[in-house]
Amino acid sequence: MSPLWNIKNIAKRAVLLALLCLPISGCAATVGQQFRDIMAEIDAQCRKDKQGPYFEPGIPNHVRHSGCDILSIKPADPLATVEGRFAYSIQLPPPHDKPKAQYFPGMSAETYFKQLCEKEEGDFVFRSVEGVDGIKIMRPQPQETGVPLWNETNGPTPGVFVATFNGIYQYVDAVELIQGSLTNTQLVHYAIDPKLSAKVPPWGLGHYPITKSEARYGFTFRNSPLEKRELGIVGHELIIFDLSAKEILAIRRRFGQLNFVSHQSAQMMQGTVCRPLSTKDADNRFIAKILKPTVQAKGDNK
Repeated sequence: MSPLWNIKNIAKRAVLLALLCLPISGCAATVGQQFRDIMAEIDAQCRKDKQGPYFEPGIPNHVRHSGCDILSIKPADPLATVEGRFAYSIQLPPPHDKPKAQYFPGMSAETYFKQLCEKEEGDFVFRSVEGVDGIKIMRPQPQETGVPLWNETNGPTPGVFVATFNGIYQYVDAVELIQGSLTNTQLVHYAIDPKLSAKVPPWGLGHYPITKSEARYGFTFRNSPLEKRELGIVGHELIIFDLSAKEILAIRRRFGQLNFVSHQSAQMMQGTVCRPLSTKDADNRFIAKILKPTVQAKGDNK
């Protein structure tokens, strides 16, 4: 019997047990506790099989497998960069600075999630502007951990704003992590380069580092402070700025509820959102409704 099969079987049994922990049965295990239980069983099996962090290369015929790699994954720190710390320091304008949904100890995940969907989810627009040539993405995309419960939600990338087909803006300046670093950032300018072919990667999109952005408007993003990851409830806030006036122009707030579904991996979860978004209402299109481009994009395929 292979060690990998053992680990998958442990995860399968643990997940099936977790799925039986429904409110009607009186079991109070949270999604967070279910995940910790699965991880503890995987850790015990990996330690026994000397895999993952316990791998011993000197053992004859002992081959490393990837089934224990999850034990080496660490949650990414959203406050690791200056721009991330700024995003989480933002105080929203009234009445969005005070929660309408209230969580109390012992409240079920379903009850709290329903409150968030009814009282907190939504698009809140304070002001829109015309004639925007380009925008700034104000923080780097989060590091992917491979574990949905640990992943920070991200924001739209430059390619959904600037493209040879169906582009929205003339340029995007994006704050990005310097290669090999989790804390140091650089500013990169993206624009269509006529010298590049639109038929092969990077599909006509040129980019190069800059020291200062000319964009007056931009956006940042963060996990919502109203989320409860212990309950499997994740939240996302997209915040659109007038950078010159230091003014919040709009907020998009969304929530989802995660549950284990895989019988083979503790990494696999499915999410239920308050409201699915159509392609026409994706985050880049929402931003374009607030920061109206100089030339409107053609089509709605992005």
